Amino acid sequence: MPKRFGLGSVYTPQMVVDGASEFVGSNSGLADKAFREALSVPKLTVHLASISVDASDTLHAHLETGTLDPSFGLRGAEVYIAVALNRAESQVSAGENSGHRLSHVSVVRSLTKIGALKEGEGLAQDVQLKLGPGLASSGLRLIAFVQELKQGRVLGATSMQVNTQ
Repeated sequence: MPKRFGLGSVYTPQMVVDGASEFVGSNSGLADKAFREALSVPKLTVHLASISVDASDTLHAHLETGTLDPSFGLRGAEVYIAVALNRAESQVSAGENSGHRLSHVSVVRSLTKIGALKEGEGLAQDVQLKLGPGLASSGLRLIAFVQELKQGRVLGATSMQVNTQ
């Protein structure tokens, strides 16, 4: 992502919206502007359904996307699924937050490329992901998104809670 935006490195607290803009995350004016712009751009539909976790801690889901039509101006896109913790905490031992306990939301624990789209195609696929240690009993969400090739702009996304109990 640094190369995409002409940056030397990533930084904290960096915010990236739709893979199209980046700024210091505490800048609410730029955040509002980026969200308005992102909402004004047509999105590709992405749906998740039939999410479950079996006794062997394998997550099952059905994923469908809309068709990558010519209006997106792309010949191809990639489809990803992320498994994220709803909430997490960390005890900071160094840096400007040293000694503080921080709370986090939507902490990605795994990111998997599920497939690819070509212009004029959609995707409908059953997905199985083995959950890592400690994830099966945690509050999880599944995030699916379609992204322009080479970590480009996000064309569409969805998120659903996972009931693992």
